Parts: sequence; C-alpha cells; structure tokens
Amino acid sequence: MVLDRSSRPGPKPAACVLLALLLAVQPGRAAEPADRVSARSVVKVRCELPGGEQINSSGFAWPDEEHVVATLHAVAGCRLLIVANESGTAQSFATLGNVNLEGDLALLDLAQPLGITPLRHVEAVPADLRRPYHLWGYPQNLQRILRVDARFGEGLRSVMPLGEAFAGLRGFEDFFTDRTYPKPSAQVLRVTSTFNPGHSGAPILDAEGRVVAIADGTLLGGFRDLNWSIPAHIYLPQLAARSDPKPTTAQRSDLLVGAYTPSTEQSLTVPEQEGHEEISLVLVRTIALARFEQLRREAGEEDPNIDYIRSVVRPEDFARLAFDIYVDEVTGATLAVPSVVDVYWDEAEGLLAAETESGAVAMLIGVLEADDFEGALTHAAADFVEMVVDLAEWTGSSPLDAAFTEVDEAYAKASTASFYEGFDPETGEPVDLNLSMTVSGNQLLGYGVYGPDDLDVLPAEDVVAYLLMQMAVQDLSGFSATADAARSFSGLAP
Repeated sequence: MVLDRSSRPGPKPAACVLLALLLAVQPGRAAEPADRVSARSVVKVRCELPGGEQINSSGFAWPDEEHVVATLHAVAGCRLLIVANESGTAQSFATLGNVNLEGDLALLDLAQPLGITPLRHVEAVPADLRRPYHLWGYPQNLQRILRVDARFGEGLRSVMPLGEAFAGLRGFEDFFTDRTYPKPSAQVLRVTSTFNPGHSGAPILDAEGRVVAIADGTLLGGFRDLNWSIPAHIYLPQLAARSDPKPTTAQRSDLLVGAYTPSTEQSLTVPEQEGHEEISLVLVRTIALARFEQLRREAGEEDPNIDYIRSVVRPEDFARLAFDIYVDEVTGATLAVPSVVDVYWDEAEGLLAAETESGAVAMLIGVLEADDFEGALTHAAADFVEMVVDLAEWTGSSPLDAAFTEVDEAYAKASTASFYEGFDPETGEPVDLNLSMTVSGNQLLGYGVYGPDDLDVLPAEDVVAYLLMQMAVQDLSGFSATADAARSFSGLAP
C-alpha cells in the first residue's frame, strides 16, 4: 500500500502505524429499552483535590432527585464536588453525605436537583447472571455516556467477600494494608468484562433498567478482566442510614484507578467523510512499557519480546517507551499505539497514517459498524479484509480466508487472529501480516500488523517498534462498545 507523504510530519525514530477508520451510518432504532431510559439518571462526578488534580467518575440518582450515589474512593478528600447530567445542561455542587466504608460507597447531597429520575435497584442477586447486563458510565473523563456489556463471573457463590474473591493473586493482600475502604469483608460480584478509569460508580443495569451492582475496582491494570462490583441489593438500602466516619483525604491505589484529568488533552481528528461525521480519537492515558511489564509479571506472565527490547535499548530509553491509549468517541473502540509514533491524516488515502524512515513496518486499525451482529461477522469483516489484502502477494492462505474462531452468540462477541505470509509487491521480499478482528454487537475492530518475515533485516529501532505494535494489539487494545453504544469510552473505576 502506497501512502501520500505530502502531509507527513518530520521524521521520528518510531513505529509505522496506519490507522484506517471506516464508520457506517448508525441504523435507526425502535423504542428505547428500559436500561437506556435509566441511563439518563447516570451522572458524571468531578472531584477537585486540594493539590489541583481532578478525579472524574460516574454515579447515579438515588434514592431521590436530591442525592447521587458514587464510589467513596472517587469523592473522598475533595475540596470541590460537581455533578453533571448526561446532556451537560444541568450541574450542581455536591457535598459528601453518608458513606459506607465496607462497600466503598458514598451518598452525595446535591445543592440543587438535576431534574433526573432516581433509579430503582434489584432486591436480590439475579437468578441468571448470564442474562444481558449493561454498564452505563463516563470512563476516561470523556464527555458522553457509554453503554458497554457487563458480564458477571460465575462461581459456586455469586456474592462473596472481596478478600476471598481474588485470594491467591500475588500482591492482592497488600491492597488492604492501611486501607479503610473498601474492606476485605465487602460483599462483591465479580465482573469479567472491562472496567477502566472513570467507571467507578457506574451502575450495572438489567433489562428492566434496575441497578444490579456498582462498578468499583479492577485488577492487573484492567486488561485481564478481573474486576469487582458492589451488589446494589446489599449496600444501597443501608446507605442512607449509615453513620460511618467520613474520610478527609483521598485514598489512591492502582486497583482503584481514578480518571485523573491530564495536564493537556490530545486528540487525532478524522475529517468529515461521506457516510460519517468528523470524529476524534482522544488520548485518554499513557501506559509505560515498564508498567506494562510489571502488570504482566503480576499475572505470572513473562514476555521474551520485552527482554529483547531491554537488550537493544539503553535503560534511559527503555524508561521512555510507552503506549498511548486512544478512544474513538463514536464507537467506544480503544486503540493502543506506541507513543513514539507520529500519526497524521493522509488525505489521498483517506487514512490516519504514520511511518518509520524505512517504511518496512505497518499497522492498520479499522473500526466498522454493521446493521447487526451477523453483519459485523460478515460484511464488516469482509470490508476490513479488503483494506489489507493488497499489502502483499500471499502464499498459501490469504486474509480473504480469515474466519472467526471464537463466537459467543449469547454476548454477541467474536474474535479471530491469524498470521499470513507473502511477498511485498514492490520489493519481492517475504513479509508477514498479523491480522486480528474482534466483534462486539454490531461493531468490528480490526488490526493488521505488517512487516518483514525476517526481523533480522530491520534496524533495531524498527524491530522494537514492531514488537511494541504486537503488544498494543494483543493486550492493550479492545472493543468496549456494544451495538447500542452512545458516544464515549470504557474503563475502571476511578
């Protein structure tokens, strides 16, 4: 694939990344489901700390229009609390009211009502935890609410103490050292779908729009889907009458990650194209490679590729390697890109693109929408494959043969990943393509990492870039949006 370099920024020793974003017109909808109606009662909570930092989280109106439920770790120690509704047309100052230290919940007193309806909650754990549930919240400090799938982990007991839920995970016991909330006795529902910063306090709703649980915490950086939520039927009925002492300082932890406002907001703009409006990929956080390595080790995983990178770069350069996490505000797709990459809009190709000086390594990312889950598996997947199939003359199987190897009809999820071998059509050199596609609801997120078959022919900086791209695709990118997603992104729990 040849890129127009006329709009390319100056050279930078980095990976070559090619981002292709194709967005179909979102289909019309029937009458709103109950959980979407309830989503209008979900609010964005902003906590301004004495040092100038902000923690952004989610919450919801309960038990009346003058109060909001939030997670305590997202609102403790604030010098100023501001709560806003979904449309941004109404906001109110708030003060910390009753708190529940065990369950890490807080009831905020609003200075003035926001004109939203209080939510109802379930009276017991649902009998079927495999039914569709959805998380509505404001992750990563984006401005619009997002509905994402919520999957509860099934065990012999649905509810169990937090201290038991992840017992045996290395370092988890240290979480409770010198911590007053949540407590190891807190009853939790385990969650095996993604939380991200800003999801703290977000309600998990059933099909009737009732609160089943409240998003609270995540383990191993959130990308291993080991998370927990606070069951609403246990903790909400007692919250208004609690007399626990109110914390006066913030209690921070890697497991209770706040969506802290960055010092400067960065974004990548995709101009308006036929079939979709102008969209923006917002940089929501950066994860250092050293931190990523630590999380892998905490999960009991070793990565020889990281060992290789350490062997070819100086320690001070290794410390600067990182991944930028972008979010497509239209679909909720989460895109991880090595932070050393310059990305620019290639008008001739209609793509976001970036290249190393050698141009030997490339990465393609496509975000596509179909009418339904089946359409995403077929039409959207075929469209993405058409974007990458001309990269090489393929030997043996080709990307056109790609098929989904994991399909979960119950949750409308699917994925596939395969390597393809071929020859560069210009140089005749052997090349590889790592093609992966993930479907959530009616949306598809596709990746293609492209480079020489023999990495030894590349300079060390290109090999490093190639390996970072593989990590970004396999471990740090994902698709949090569902077929009915509103605009925004997913994350943990402040």
